Amino acid sequence: MGNKNQGRVLISSNWLRDVLSRPLSASISLTLYLSLTAFFLLTASCNKTEMENYGATIQPYQNYLSLQPGELSYYRLDSTVVAPFGASLLLHRYLVKDSVGKMTITDTDTSFSVYRFMTDTLLQQPWVYSSTYRMILRKNTAERIDEQNRRFIILASPVKEDYNWEGNRYFSSDINPGDFYYGWVYTYHMDSDLSAVKSTIGATDLLSVDQVDITNGNPGDFDPSLFQEIIYAREVYGRAVGLVQKTVTHITYQANQSNPNAFGYYQQESFRFQLTRIKSPTEY
Repeated sequence: MGNKNQGRVLISSNWLRDVLSRPLSASISLTLYLSLTAFFLLTASCNKTEMENYGATIQPYQNYLSLQPGELSYYRLDSTVVAPFGASLLLHRYLVKDSVGKMTITDTDTSFSVYRFMTDTLLQQPWVYSSTYRMILRKNTAERIDEQNRRFIILASPVKEDYNWEGNRYFSSDINPGDFYYGWVYTYHMDSDLSAVKSTIGATDLLSVDQVDITNGNPGDFDPSLFQEIIYAREVYGRAVGLVQKTVTHITYQANQSNPNAFGYYQQESFRFQLTRIKSPTEY
């Protein structure tokens, strides 16, 4: 009985070694080849789709900045200034017209002079020249040089969510100590919430450029017994439209140190202005 059992084990072992030593049959090899090919094609297809989807979220800044010689853009301007002795804030409203001048092309950039005119909201006064600023368009950045010769990098490529850059890199704390423009980091956020403006000007896609949002002193709502400084700036652009809204705020309130229950004062240089794009001077 023992010899029979030993023979069966030996035969089974030989058969297993024989099977393992044989090459794969043609049908098995073809099946394996096709399976591996399908796997790699599927992986490549998924990667291609992912890359296409990612690529669709990246755009050049030029998609959001439309400038042509002779082009006119209209805005409503809400300008907040300080009343005499800092007693309160006063709001003034105007209409603004930007007229794009001739285009100048060099090896590295394209520039435009833009002429700004202002009038009252009832159009009772003629348009009056206000200032001139320059727009410089480079391959990857767009710059605005204002009437005080201050340079801002307002847009940059690529346009995608959370992309950021030093928009005020030309400002220096050494040259202008305490300058509130110094150190701002601009950040993109897609699809701004300005639905009303969006429908008014017909923009299909809005892009927010959040520039700065700082509150020093009292972090909450205004309290006349507490010091507060607000520094805030944001620009919004419409796809194939250009600038839709621009907001800059620098308001400093000083509390009354001798009598906290009494109203203090706003520092005289405090200001806030907001430009909002409108369809025309008579439609807004």
